[in-house]
Amino acid sequence: MIKAGILGSHNNIKEHLSLLRNMPLFNIIGIHDTNVTENIELQNQHQLKIYSQPEEMFQDVDVLFTAPSFNSYQWLQNAIRKSKHLFVNPPVRYNNIETQNLIKLSDEADVVVHIGFKHRYNPAFLAAKPFINPRVRMIHVYNLKQYQNQQTINPIDDLMAHDIDNILRIVNSEIKKISAYGMSTSNTSPDIVNAIIEFHNGCVANLTAGIIASRNKHSAVFYNPKDYISIDMIKNKAYRYHKNTDNDIALFSTNFSDLIQEKIPVKNANELEDEINAFSNSILKIQRPELSLENANRTMNIIEEIKTKVKLTSN
Repeated sequence: MIKAGILGSHNNIKEHLSLLRNMPLFNIIGIHDTNVTENIELQNQHQLKIYSQPEEMFQDVDVLFTAPSFNSYQWLQNAIRKSKHLFVNPPVRYNNIETQNLIKLSDEADVVVHIGFKHRYNPAFLAAKPFINPRVRMIHVYNLKQYQNQQTINPIDDLMAHDIDNILRIVNSEIKKISAYGMSTSNTSPDIVNAIIEFHNGCVANLTAGIIASRNKHSAVFYNPKDYISIDMIKNKAYRYHKNTDNDIALFSTNFSDLIQEKIPVKNANELEDEINAFSNSILKIQRPELSLENANRTMNIIEEIKTKVKLTSN
C-alpha cells in the first residue's frame, strides 16, 4: 500500500480524496493546508491527520498530491529531494531551466512527477483518438461551464489548458501563430476566451473556454481530410461522419442524405480514476509518466502566451 499525503485543498484535490479513499493501493495519511477551515472540514469528512507544516508530512508519506498553491518550483524541488512521488495539479509554471532541473532531480531520486491533465483519460476522447488522422486539418473545441456566482474557475488555466494538452497529443507540428481574444462581464478577468492556434503543418485549432454558459458543454470536432470526428466529453459519446461514396449502410450507422454517422464505442470509465491508476503504475514500475514535466511545460508556455494576447485584447 502506498502512503499518500495531500498538500492544499483545491477543488481538484477534494475530488481526488473521494476517489483515493476507495482505492486499495493508496493509504491517505493526512493533509496540510494554510486554510484552517478547509483543514477542519476535510479532517471531519475523511478522518485525516492535519499537519501544521508540510515537512512533518514528508516523514510519513511516499506520495504527495499537490494543489496549485503548492506547485511552485521550490516546493517541488524540496519534495523531490525528499524522494517523494508527486501528482501535481495544474497550473504549473516553470521556465525551461527549472523544468530540466526538476527532471534531472526526479531521475536521480527515482521518483515519478505526474502532471494532472485528466482529460487525456476521458473515455470518449480515448475511444475517438484512433480515428483522428495525424494530418487533421481543423479542430474546434468548446469547454463551457455553467455560470455560478463567486466561482473560482479560470477559463484558461482550468479549462483550456486541458484541451491544449490533448491537441498537442494529436498534432505533431510546431506552432506558427497564436491569437487570443477575451471578454469579461466583471472587468477583472476574462469570463470567456477564444484562442486560435495555427500549426506549421497547416492545422488550425480553434478553442473556446468560458464560465458564463447556461449549461455545461465540453465538445470537440476534429476535421480529417476525408471525414470528421465529433466528441462529447460530458456525455461520453463519439461519432465519425463521412460521405457515403459506395451507397452502402455500415453497421451501427445513421444516414443523413449522403452523410453517414457512425457511432464509436466508448467504454464506461472515470477519467480521474484512470489517471490516478496510470500514476500508480508509473510508481510501481519506476518509469517516467505519460503526463510528464516536458509535456506540461510546452502546454503551459502556450497558456502563458494566450494570457498575454488576451490581456492585449481585453483592455
